[in-house]
Amino acid sequence: MVMYGLRGRCVAMLLAWGLSCVALPAWAEGDFDSAVAAYEAGDYAAARQLWEQALAAGDWAAARSLGTLYRKGLGVDADAARAVDYYHQAMAHGVANADINLAEMILTGQGVPRDVDKAKALLKTAADQGNPAAQFRLDEIEDAETRAQPPPALAAPPPAMPIADGVTLARALVGSYGSDDEAASAWMAYNLPGLTPQLEPAFTPGQSRLIRLYAVGPEDIVTRLCDDVRSRGEPCLISK
Repeated sequence: MVMYGLRGRCVAMLLAWGLSCVALPAWAEGDFDSAVAAYEAGDYAAARQLWEQALAAGDWAAARSLGTLYRKGLGVDADAARAVDYYHQAMAHGVANADINLAEMILTGQGVPRDVDKAKALLKTAADQGNPAAQFRLDEIEDAETRAQPPPALAAPPPAMPIADGVTLARALVGSYGSDDEAASAWMAYNLPGLTPQLEPAFTPGQSRLIRLYAVGPEDIVTRLCDDVRSRGEPCLISK
């Protein structure tokens, strides 16, 4: 992954989100940072608009970011087929990590037929090109196969939630854990009716894989959850 100027801060923040930090074209570095800030604040509609403008201006890294919005249904209706198309566009133009995102969708059969061998082939190509996140994921799948277990799937986006008029959805980071099982156990302690758990893997080259646990739901319920988390002496970050 190549970073320039202000994008240097993207590495830890965006790798887990499946967004792109690559060399900027002429459409301006500040716009990309604005899109990142909008995404981080939960203003996915604004992020989408900025990335659509970037893509129209020839920044193919924005195609990967748009693919992630459609894969997760953030600010748009979830559309796996459209996400796959965006990832294909990004891959065709050499955008780093788009092949990993597409491999995950192939692995779980999102928007495309499920094909573990094809997913592994994409990851191996990326790993052979020096991508440590791809190598880690490939090792993880092959280790599961060796133990005759289904390939561990990355967390799927939460199901679509009916939103009543005037209800604002929020998303809260309630903790990071060493495995899916640890995150699932933590959710049992934090769970409140009306909230959906969302797990996201965080890859940091040279360090262990972490699972970030989020809660998604109406703002008032998410706020109550965060109050509980903070009462335990833990931080809780809310975005809308």
